[in-house]
Amino acid sequence: MSPGAESEPGLSLTAGARVSGAPAGAPARFAAALPGGARPSFAARRDRAAEHAARKGWRARTVIDYRRYAAFSWDWSWRRSILFATFGCIYAVWEGAANGVMLENGRIGFMLALGVAETMIVTICLGPLAATWVRSRHWPMRREITGVVAAVFAGVVAGDALQWLGKAYVDGVVVPRALEMHVVAENYLVRYHAITSSPLALVGASVLFWLLSGGLALPPYLGEQRRRIEEAREREVGELQLLKQETDLQLLVLQAQIEPHFLFNTLASLRSLLREDVDRAEAVIDALVEHLRAAMPVFRQSQQRPTLAEQLRICRSYLELMRVRLPDRLTYTVDVPEVLRSAAFPPLILLTLVENAVKHGIEPKPGPGQIRIGASRERRADGTYLTVTVADNGVGLSAGLGHGVGLSNIRVQLALKYGGRAALSLMSGAEGGAVASVHIPEDDAHETDSAE
Repeated sequence: MSPGAESEPGLSLTAGARVSGAPAGAPARFAAALPGGARPSFAARRDRAAEHAARKGWRARTVIDYRRYAAFSWDWSWRRSILFATFGCIYAVWEGAANGVMLENGRIGFMLALGVAETMIVTICLGPLAATWVRSRHWPMRREITGVVAAVFAGVVAGDALQWLGKAYVDGVVVPRALEMHVVAENYLVRYHAITSSPLALVGASVLFWLLSGGLALPPYLGEQRRRIEEAREREVGELQLLKQETDLQLLVLQAQIEPHFLFNTLASLRSLLREDVDRAEAVIDALVEHLRAAMPVFRQSQQRPTLAEQLRICRSYLELMRVRLPDRLTYTVDVPEVLRSAAFPPLILLTLVENAVKHGIEPKPGPGQIRIGASRERRADGTYLTVTVADNGVGLSAGLGHGVGLSNIRVQLALKYGGRAALSLMSGAEGGAVASVHIPEDDAHETDSAE
């Protein structure tokens, strides 16, 4: 046989050709599209710019609406900072004025108000603004979450540091002034100092600073990150489903490209046989009907798990038809262990090799010829492989052959289904003719079929 010269192409589409209806801008691996322009529905890729534009459509009129934006986004951050800082400054002015009036010292009151305002503004703004900057960097998710939490914690630390400085000012300036003016009793100040310096008071202040520094926004932010992860998983599953559908369609197109050239030759032979040998013509028709009965279900049941036994049945019916057409010129043997016949095997690949063996190996050779189909299992380091071989004693390989439609389709089908783990090999036979072998990972075949 000359495996390089294959069956005549049946469809004008080539392997990987784009079919009408493919999604615009789809990746190159989605070479074929769904029939009729239909598109499978799956989670669309998230467009942050579009979401942001949609949120801005209603144009928030006040800073109170900051929660309508994503946590730690710039729109959220500046609105929240203005709102919270305003209340913090109001509280600082009130406390400074109250202490200034009580001590009859406007300078002390102003310093207290300034210290409280600084503490509130830094606590309220520093952590969220730093977290917003981190989020705007578009780092990987794990790194971004770590950075946001660290930024919020930095705001808490800064607030604690300013509170400690403010307490030092109170202890060094305000308390002595209050004692000097007998505004409060000394024992009251001692108790007040003990309470404000207790661990419980420090923990309470830290918790308050944590909430003011963006701690309340962390649960919504983390919830959004969880939704992003779920959406990414949905997109991945959707893309894998689309890829599977596209791959199945590509396989169907490739299988349809393998035109049964023998059918035309058989019908032409029948025309002459009907005039010369009616009994032999009847035998050819019976063999052709049997072959079509075996082959046609492959197209109707393409989504089911094809087995090597089914492919051998199709090849037997084809070889029987050829044997009737070529009396005394063709014999064949099938040497496949029973244990291997239930193994998964891609449809129509074996038939293509057998057709090539007949058309380009046996028919051009004068005299009788033989075709042998065999199979074996081989265990390798990366798994178990099934090898199916078609050998003939025909005219053998010719220079420049081996890249026709049939063999090219086989290579593309193996690549689509098994990646780089499957292969088609061609070589000359030891006693003439040619040997074509298909090697597929048997474990992958079973996993793929069970997943489908």
